Amino acid sequence: MELVLITLWHVILLYAPAYVANMAPPIAASLKLPGGGSVYVPWFGTQKTWRGIVSGIVSGTCTALLLWYLGWSWFGGVPLFRAGWGGVFLGLGAMLGDLVKSGLKRSFQIAPGKPWVPWDQIDFVLGATFVASILIPFSYRDVLLALLITPPLHLLVNVISYCCGIKKVWW
Repeated sequence: MELVLITLWHVILLYAPAYVANMAPPIAASLKLPGGGSVYVPWFGTQKTWRGIVSGIVSGTCTALLLWYLGWSWFGGVPLFRAGWGGVFLGLGAMLGDLVKSGLKRSFQIAPGKPWVPWDQIDFVLGATFVASILIPFSYRDVLLALLITPPLHLLVNVISYCCGIKKVWW
């Protein structure tokens, strides 16, 4: 049991910059940070903003640097420069995964804000894995566990965000 918990903790820490990047856009919007203009309405709708993309990349990078400083996970075992770029790639990948999913939702004529299970829960993990695999040596086990544990974590964070007034819907 202890090995299972350690493995899950490892995966959570490995993907922490992507998780934080995924949470950053609604927080940045609720703080009314600048850059709220839509990225490209015909493809992504009005919900995807430059503020969201930048906040995701910056928060992913900061999370990776904090993990490096604490010496945790993959980030603690690599030089600062590499850990920082790992955070950039995880944050950027999370944002790109979300953009691709939004574009697909529009092409399937699913209204913005409407749930699209399981893609709403794993889009950012897939994007982060794809982009960051340039630098981070993900194992198949890491990716599979991330895809399995992210949906319940995503739901928990969304419920908390909804209760705090950060998100308009609980899902």
